[in-house]
Amino acid sequence: LYSSGGVRHPGDCYYALVCRAALGDAAVTKDAKTDVHTEDRVFLRGTQHRELAGEKHSLVALPGPEASARVKRFKEVVIFDADALNIEYLVCYTRRRRLCSGCRKPMEERTVGKDGFNKSRTILFCPDKDQCRDPTTLMLPACYCGRSAGVLTKKDGSVYFVCNHVAKNGAWHKPPFGVRACDFKDWNNGGKHTGGDPAPYRRAGASYSTPSKAPRHH
Repeated sequence: LYSSGGVRHPGDCYYALVCRAALGDAAVTKDAKTDVHTEDRVFLRGTQHRELAGEKHSLVALPGPEASARVKRFKEVVIFDADALNIEYLVCYTRRRRLCSGCRKPMEERTVGKDGFNKSRTILFCPDKDQCRDPTTLMLPACYCGRSAGVLTKKDGSVYFVCNHVAKNGAWHKPPFGVRACDFKDWNNGGKHTGGDPAPYRRAGASYSTPSKAPRHH
């Protein structure tokens, strides 16, 4: 999955299947016993919830605050016939709650509005930076090192994100003084620079963003 596509494994991650399903005539329930529209029984007796009643093809479970509701947060869809389901994608994702390294409070989020290569990027920062002993600031996307990625330009002026740090003699520096600390590369900005003149950075082959302290993820 990773070696063939040239994508680095993200480490601690989760997987989900994105499916296309034919629901047909679906029963809708909250308590897994009766249909919310007809009040008819949802499952056939003696089938241990394996077969729907009333010639229904699928089951939609609605969330609700009621004590009898079996689903509390998100709507769920249950398919009983494998032929009615087709797997479209396998998605890998991570779940992160970004906290300030100093005060451990959830960081606030803003969008960079100043013209330049970082315009429209999301920036996370400590909500209590005046009182925090070690306030964290992070501009997204972050590289695999957990630091703000830098911006590089191609000859046509389009930009992409890469690791903005190198390790040399035990200290962090901005390229080109050494080898980049990780092989992060993100083309998801659509290949368009967000503002400013790319020429000086293109000629120098330099990145253009401010290094920041990496938050701990929980």
